[in-house]
Amino acid sequence: METTAYTKNVGVKFNEDGSVRAFPGNTVICKIDSVDPVYSELMKAHDLLRRMPAAEKYVFMPPSSYHMTVIEGVCDQVRSYTRWTERLPLDASLEQVDYFFIEQYETIRKPEAFSMMCNTIRPTGIRLVPRTEEDWMKLSKFRDEVSVKWGLRFPGHDQYEFHITLAYNLVELTEAEKVARDAYMDEISAQVKSSFGVFETSAPELVFFEDMFLFSPMRKPGS
Repeated sequence: METTAYTKNVGVKFNEDGSVRAFPGNTVICKIDSVDPVYSELMKAHDLLRRMPAAEKYVFMPPSSYHMTVIEGVCDQVRSYTRWTERLPLDASLEQVDYFFIEQYETIRKPEAFSMMCNTIRPTGIRLVPRTEEDWMKLSKFRDEVSVKWGLRFPGHDQYEFHITLAYNLVELTEAEKVARDAYMDEISAQVKSSFGVFETSAPELVFFEDMFLFSPMRKPGS
């Protein structure tokens, strides 16, 4: 009998059946609401991904969670020196980190928006690139200032790939499934990229989450 091989997302962010697990943390994002022009494009991309080979081995995010990550904060369950603020000890409570980040974030001047373009579609979502050199500079400057104020600079900080997550892979694909999936992704890539257009983001916002399904400007009391 063949044993199911699960990805690293299972047991951390999700259960084997795709239900969400507690995985609290904080991050800076540009939210995407149903009234945003890009929302309809994301729903089209979501439907295309639902039809890709081995789609049953993925869990798909609720549209209410859609966002572009600007810079990652910390996750309560990931406590290492390379993924934690150097301004607080590794055993500091997440609540302490939240308050510190809020305090520091209020001192930072936030850009009103960024103009982004679709670079490609992947099985887990949309990869984005800034539309102009000015947007590159604006994003880099903002990310660097947050990094300094928060005392955290993750590995690959300068090579960060902006993205909108639409799905997570739960079960490892067979080689045949990977070949079929990759061929399908090549087939739909140009369609998604040309249809996506320009994504004018909302202003970046510090948010808090208990799991991967909901990002809120406030931490739920008692979390």
